[in-house]
Amino acid sequence: MSTLSSYVKQALALVTGDDQTAQAIKNERKVTSYITSQISSLRSKRVDLEDKLETAEENLKNAKYSIKDGKVVPVPNAETYLYNLKEAKAAVEAVTESIEDVDSSIAVYEAELASF
Repeated sequence: MSTLSSYVKQALALVTGDDQTAQAIKNERKVTSYITSQISSLRSKRVDLEDKLETAEENLKNAKYSIKDGKVVPVPNAETYLYNLKEAKAAVEAVTESIEDVDSSIAVYEAELASF
């Protein structure tokens, strides 16, 4: 007989009175469900962050080349230009870090799921 499904293992544990095994099987089903759900949620969040990154990169280009409403406009004074450039760059970096954090979390959860 090949490997038994979680359902079969739990049924056998209940019939034989092995409460600890039955509880462990229930726990496994719950945690794998939790982890799978979290991975799905993180993948969805990553897609949203990818859109946010595109916007941040576009804003950085606009700040760098002094573009507003699709048109090149006069460069503002040095202080404003440098501030806008710095803020736009920081926004790109922040979103990029968020994507990296999400990717790291996904990898951790996928490894945990594989360990079951």
